[in-house]
Parts: sequence; C-alpha cells; structure tokens
Amino acid sequence: MGKFRVTFKSIVVHKSDDGAFDSTLETKWNFIINGSIFSWTKNLKAQNTPYAIDISHDLDVPDNSIIHIEVYGNEIDTVSDDELPGFIHTWNRDSSWGLGFHPEKQSNDHITYTLNYEISQI
Repeated sequence: MGKFRVTFKSIVVHKSDDGAFDSTLETKWNFIINGSIFSWTKNLKAQNTPYAIDISHDLDVPDNSIIHIEVYGNEIDTVSDDELPGFIHTWNRDSSWGLGFHPEKQSNDHITYTLNYEISQI
C-alpha cells in the first residue's frame, strides 16, 4: 500500500467568453479524487496568470488499486448554466501512480484553460 497526496494547484485561463455578457465566468468546479468530492467556486477571466486552487487530498492506495481523478465545472448564469470542459485520469502502479506535475489543458466555446495538479508520494 502506498500513501499519496493529490494537489490541485492552480488554473490558468487562456480564453474566456460569457456570450452576451463580459468575459468573466462565474464558475463552480468539482474535483473528485477516488470518490471524495471537493468543490471550488471562482470568477475567472482570461489573464494567463494562475488562480490558486490549493485543494489537497491524502489517500492510502493498495497496490492493486488506482488513483482516479475527475474534474468538471459549470459556468453559472442567471438563465442556464453552461458545462465547462473537464477530464478524467486513472493512474495505477503500472503508470507509476501518476507521480509528478500534470498541466491539463482543456477547451470549449466558453473557456480555454490549463489546470495544474500534482501527485506525490507521502
């Protein structure tokens, strides 16, 4: 069994578009780590500078198990919420548990961003 820490460090917004409104997106994100859910709400605008997230979760992972990460978000509007692009990654012993720094770039019509997260052994 190994002990690991998954840390969502920051998000860098490269492009943002709120349609008829301005380019600031009112967002809510969910970070799921092996079933544990962590939420983060932030107004984001394309500035190419990092917004700190700083969500960490420690977990014990048996050798025959996985580290499963899901990220998804919504842009909150008064009329209807827009889905923001997310991602899913699954790491196991064969992929060295995903140890290290991961810049995950995603994009849709509303946002282009890079989410930075890290997996470390503790």
